[in-house]
Amino acid sequence: MASLATIVLAGFDPMTPAASIARHVGMNAPERSGPRLPLLDSETRQNLRVVPPQPLGIGPQPFRSSGRQCTTQGACHGNPPDYDLYYIHWPNPSQDRYVEAWRALIEAKKRGMIRSIAVCNFLPDYIQRLIDETGVAPSINQVELSPYFPQDDLRAWHAAHGIATQAWSPLGRANRLISDPLLGKIAARLDRWIPQVVLRWHHQVGAVPIPKLASRARQIENMSIFDFALTDEDMASIATLARPDGRTFDQDPARHEEF
Repeated sequence: MASLATIVLAGFDPMTPAASIARHVGMNAPERSGPRLPLLDSETRQNLRVVPPQPLGIGPQPFRSSGRQCTTQGACHGNPPDYDLYYIHWPNPSQDRYVEAWRALIEAKKRGMIRSIAVCNFLPDYIQRLIDETGVAPSINQVELSPYFPQDDLRAWHAAHGIATQAWSPLGRANRLISDPLLGKIAARLDRWIPQVVLRWHHQVGAVPIPKLASRARQIENMSIFDFALTDEDMASIATLARPDGRTFDQDPARHEEF
């Protein structure tokens, strides 16, 4: 997946790198009213992974909460399957509707509206319930992941079940991680920046990081992690950074909910 560009079609500022890429490959610039997907040549389309504007949440609105927003309200519009991935954003266990939402996404995939369906911030028990009740596992679980919060057990569980681990806030939302002395020492030896070391760590533990990009230059910098490698000693040293309070914010999926 490292060689594939991901364009998130959302209401972002037109000067962001993603919009620049979209213009470069001839896609219509994303708008707040919704994306407009053109017909791309086959080679360009194969090298893009298009994600819908907003992953599915489990909120109080009847269509949004059940997942029918995707199948009946046009969230998966266009010349299907224009979207490669569609996510449930948070499980919101107190609502107990994520299985219902998952069934709707399964139906959307069967109709050819989406290539792959995924989840975010799901614990293993929640994913196992999806599998037990529908027979379908998500292709990806997008979770908070960084050297301070490596989620070793969760990554191992994903690997055992054929689920890719995708990392949000891989750089810790520009917190103390990117000024960590140990990471700084490794970066200096490699003549790299700390964010590059962190993203390379993600790659070597088998995760797919999705860092926020502030500029085209930073985007290029973040992608330049495939011409060097961390040694076994580097990886062992970085493993010592894991901490119980490693989350950037207190967003434990067992109790944190978003609508």
